[in-house]
Amino acid sequence: MSLSILDIGKDFLSSSMQSFFAKLYWNMKNYLKYRTVDMFKAVEIETISVCNRRCVYCPVRYYKRESKLMNEKLFKKIIDDLSKINFSGRISPHFYGEPLLDKRLPRLMKYVKRKLPKCKIVIFTNGDFLNKETFHNLINSGVDKFLITQHGEKMSVNMNNLFKELNRSQKRKYIHYRVYTMENTNLSNRGGLVDPDNMIKMKFCPLPSDIAVIDYNGHVILCCNDYFSQHVFGDANKENLIYIWNKPIWKKVRHDLMTGKFDWEICKICVGLKPAPTNPPNYVAPADKEFLQSIQSIK
Repeated sequence: MSLSILDIGKDFLSSSMQSFFAKLYWNMKNYLKYRTVDMFKAVEIETISVCNRRCVYCPVRYYKRESKLMNEKLFKKIIDDLSKINFSGRISPHFYGEPLLDKRLPRLMKYVKRKLPKCKIVIFTNGDFLNKETFHNLINSGVDKFLITQHGEKMSVNMNNLFKELNRSQKRKYIHYRVYTMENTNLSNRGGLVDPDNMIKMKFCPLPSDIAVIDYNGHVILCCNDYFSQHVFGDANKENLIYIWNKPIWKKVRHDLMTGKFDWEICKICVGLKPAPTNPPNYVAPADKEFLQSIQSIK
C-alpha cells in the first residue's frame, strides 16, 4: 500500500501540525470530489448491538440496550446510498456491539466492497473471536484492516494464536493492535455514562463532522458517544443518507461543535465543561445469552 502525504508527515511534523495538515488535506479532497468541505470521512454502521465484554470504561457494562441485528436490507440500502456518491472513505460495522459476533459479516463486507470498491473497510474489534479462519475469510471478503483493542493485561487466546500464525508482513498490512487500560489510556466519558481516570477534554469536537454513525435501527445519530441514540437526525430506512447529512439542523449542529459551541447537555459533559450528574451505577449489565446463542445459527 503506497504512503499518502499524511503518512509521510507523521515522521517530521508535530501533532498539532499533523492535525492542521490533515484537516487541510481532507477539506481539499472533499471539495474536489463533493464540491463541499462538509462531508464525512467515515461511516460506522451498527450491524449488531451486543458485546461479549463488560469493560469498566464502556457504557455496555452499566446500561443494557436492546439485543438486535440490523436488518440486512437496511444495511444494503445504506451502502447503496453511499455508492451514489462513490464514497471512498472508511466503512466500519460497529457502534457498541462486537462486530465479529455477527455471522453475516463476511457477506455484508463483500457487498460493501462490491458497491464501494474504493472505500477502506476497517473492523474495530476486541479480537476475542478473531481466529485464523475468520481472519482470512474477512480479508477475502474485502476487509482492509483490523483495529484490535486489548482490554486488560492479557491478550486473548485467539489473538495469541493468530499472531503466531501470521507472518510479519500480514500483521503490518492488516492489523493495528492497541491496549486499553483504565489507568493509562485517555478515554471519553461517553457523555457522562462512564468515569475514566484520564478523560479526554476538547475545546471543539470534530467527531460528528468526521463520522456518520448509524445505529441498528437505522437512526443517524449525533456521534459514537450517543449510546442511547437520543439525538436522531434522520432515519436511513426512509431517507437517503446524504439527504440526512445535509439537513440544515444537522449542518448547524456540526458547525457549532467544530467551533466550540456546546449547547447540548451530552456535549458539555462529554468535553468536560460540565460534570456528569452521577457516577455509573454499581452493577454489570448481564450478557444476553439467549440472543448470543440465537445468532450463532444465522448464515
